[in-house]
Amino acid sequence: MTIYMIILIMFIVFSLTLLAQSMKRVPAGQVWLHERLGRYMRELQPGIHFLVPFLDGIGAKIETGEWQVGATLPDGKSADNHPLEIDVDVRYAIRQPAAAHYKTTHPERMLVTIVCAHLKAHFMNLPLQDALREPFMDVNALLAAMNKDASEYGLEIIDVKTVAVRSPRYS
Repeated sequence: MTIYMIILIMFIVFSLTLLAQSMKRVPAGQVWLHERLGRYMRELQPGIHFLVPFLDGIGAKIETGEWQVGATLPDGKSADNHPLEIDVDVRYAIRQPAAAHYKTTHPERMLVTIVCAHLKAHFMNLPLQDALREPFMDVNALLAAMNKDASEYGLEIIDVKTVAVRSPRYS
């Protein structure tokens, strides 16, 4: 083999390596955040995308499906100042992946914080007997208020279900 043949083979291998590094396949149900030199550029939707090797990278791989998380509000109070513990299941989805990744490091924790704050405000207006009997009288208004805060972080709360409302003092 001549030196030219060796150089040609090395060039072909190098070119194929660059091509393989530049091609990214985003699977269904995910959105990848494209960064150039560490700066956010755009969202890569499912499919095949070509990036500039060594300059472009993937900042995060975000799952876009619906998720469910349980939340407990251990230090709630009723309107008549009785302690309440509230367990809820929250179904949510990430609607704006860039906001969910760059505005908070843990979207799930932010969601639980938002839900607990709204539940605390809601139950502070209910006497103990009403809180134990019918915890969510106007679910749509409560969901709208929660989603207003959650949308800033790219999240959408789909449903909030009360698992348990109890007063530790009377359990």
